[in-house]
Amino acid sequence: MKIAIIEDDEITRLELSKLLKKQGYGTVLLTNFKNLTEELSQYVVDLVLLDINLPYENGYEICKKMKKLQQVPVIFVTSRDSSADELKSIQVGGIDFITKPYDTVILLEKIKRALKLSDPNNFREIVKKECTLDLHLSILKYREESVELTRNEFRILYYFFMSEEEIISEILPKPRELQNKAYYYALKKACKSMNEEISKRMEEQLEYQEYVESFAHEIKIPIGALSLIFDNTKNYVLKKETDKIFQLVEQMLYYARSENTEKDYFVKKLNLEDVIHNVILKFRHSLLEVKTVIDIHDMDNIVYTDEKWLSFVLSQIIQNSIKYFDKEKNCLSIYSQRNDNYILLVIEDNGCGIKQSELARVLEKGFTGSNRKKANATGMGLYLSKKLCDRLGLKLEIDSKEEEYTKINIIFPKGSVHSLAE
Repeated sequence: MKIAIIEDDEITRLELSKLLKKQGYGTVLLTNFKNLTEELSQYVVDLVLLDINLPYENGYEICKKMKKLQQVPVIFVTSRDSSADELKSIQVGGIDFITKPYDTVILLEKIKRALKLSDPNNFREIVKKECTLDLHLSILKYREESVELTRNEFRILYYFFMSEEEIISEILPKPRELQNKAYYYALKKACKSMNEEISKRMEEQLEYQEYVESFAHEIKIPIGALSLIFDNTKNYVLKKETDKIFQLVEQMLYYARSENTEKDYFVKKLNLEDVIHNVILKFRHSLLEVKTVIDIHDMDNIVYTDEKWLSFVLSQIIQNSIKYFDKEKNCLSIYSQRNDNYILLVIEDNGCGIKQSELARVLEKGFTGSNRKKANATGMGLYLSKKLCDRLGLKLEIDSKEEEYTKINIIFPKGSVHSLAE
């Protein structure tokens, strides 16, 4: 792509040329201000950057003459900043307008868009999430449906498609037609209101999250004291209930932190057998109460992850197994396997299992299944486990057959750290 620069200030002209060359554009510097249109006709260019205040003729007159000779897009780059100047630049055929001193990022973006718009071979359609905007026919298509757009509808949708993650009012050019000013003003007000509302909600959410974390930390102290008292008095019934409260508080804390695991993430070398042993000890009373036969084997494998977060995930899974044991002989089997690419940890129980029709939804937030007899179900344990595994770079899979078993696989990918250790 070749861009012509018409600028009477030599330093500005050379700096602009240097900036464009760094971006991979070719440049043509036009300096024959007595007859710029004749000089421009000697080159084939894709875009013109044109100043307004020039010797002999101003940029508006030069643009009019250029448009008669060739339909090259023009961006006015000028120190003038009035609405009248911007309006006139559009009236004489300019495709865009930017005021000096300009932000180079914005200028380069305007250049990129002007080059796209000026070349009909660059694209005919823009596709976003099953919606297609036909740029030539001004038609919006969705699956088998299509609708013709008015000029204003097309402009608004075009900017949405081109700037999916930007605030619409920030990237729309200021309209000059009276009928479009009302749309622009309404969008500007709506976006300002939306930004303020988003900021307010984010601040409220942050304050609430900080309160939840503070509450969880503070309440652990009296819970811990009660747990010690019930241990000393060997009152295991109340001890069990106290542990349930502690586990719910812990679940609440981890849920509050689940979006920011990186702030409390410490990777270390872990032996899976040690981690599982500590988690089983935590639930020993509950496992004994439901007469669980525990089979742990082939656990001598090393993984690299955060011990605290992994322990929480395993706690949720084992707690879930205990909750849904329903056999005279309850079995919990835990083992690991390894191959060249990953280490697999399997936790399998012979509990009530999950219906095949519900298996795909058990990892969703709040899903408790169709069995309403499961009064203790919250739909949070497995959801949190999956979410945290995703955040930790692990993969959690679940397989189950109703009335027979539930098997959960946690996959630890092997990387360069494993290779060095081995």
